[in-house]
Amino acid sequence: MIPKIAVSNFGGGKSLVDWILGVMRECYNRIPHGVEFVDLYIFSDSTLARGFLAREVRAMSISSVGFSGRYFAMHDAWKGTPRIVICLDKMLKLPRLVQVGGIRHEVGHSILHGSIEYYVIPIPQPLRELGRAFNLSISYLTNILYLISVAVKDYEVTRLLHEAGYVDDQTEYVRYILTPSEEEIEGWNLARGNAPAELLYLASQLKCLGCAAPLTSAEKLEKRVTEWMRGSVMHLPKEYGENLLRICLEEFRDFKTDTIENIMRASRAFCELIAVPLMERGCLL
Repeated sequence: MIPKIAVSNFGGGKSLVDWILGVMRECYNRIPHGVEFVDLYIFSDSTLARGFLAREVRAMSISSVGFSGRYFAMHDAWKGTPRIVICLDKMLKLPRLVQVGGIRHEVGHSILHGSIEYYVIPIPQPLRELGRAFNLSISYLTNILYLISVAVKDYEVTRLLHEAGYVDDQTEYVRYILTPSEEEIEGWNLARGNAPAELLYLASQLKCLGCAAPLTSAEKLEKRVTEWMRGSVMHLPKEYGENLLRICLEEFRDFKTDTIENIMRASRAFCELIAVPLMERGCLL
């Protein structure tokens, strides 16, 4: 079944919009799902998209919505139905296979995470305990939870797409997102010495690692993808990099199909392996 896709087009040419719709429909046709309706927003310029999303953040009193770094597309379900937003200026700079992989990635989110329950998640007990122990605000903990949750959901999407036979495009897509930009590396340098800032940065690194991790289950891809994952954390102190990899390659591998439970499991692992040791070390400085 192919869902009804309602297109809101802000500057995309007809042939390009039709191509995007073709990629989406083929993916929906291949993967079993219960999606009936999808909102598709296409922006010619990422500045327009950021402005649009910023207005929604203010209107709905939500946080952590928007584009970051190298990503040209995103998915949410804040209004109760799946919505995919694509920025053409970012997308068109990339190889076609990466473009396809990114579009299919968002389709996967709409299939697995297309309702609001996946965006309104209670703060897990390990994060609450972390907050009490180190006097961290609810707002700060919510941001950490958001970063953990997007990593978990990205893992689930790559697992779904890989199982459906999408290999080449997903491999190229994760290779692309695993290449840290100069801005990201500088972001770590700026965070150094501030334990809460370091912790937010490390949580943000889970997204690309989680997205890539399911591909390591394939014998032909395991070595290559693992090397890319290691390369993406080379700018971090060895302990942090190794523990991020351990979370995504070991803890995530045991995920079942319950997304909320997977987020709780990931939160426990992140607190035990990274958050508590980092914050305790910060308190001693």
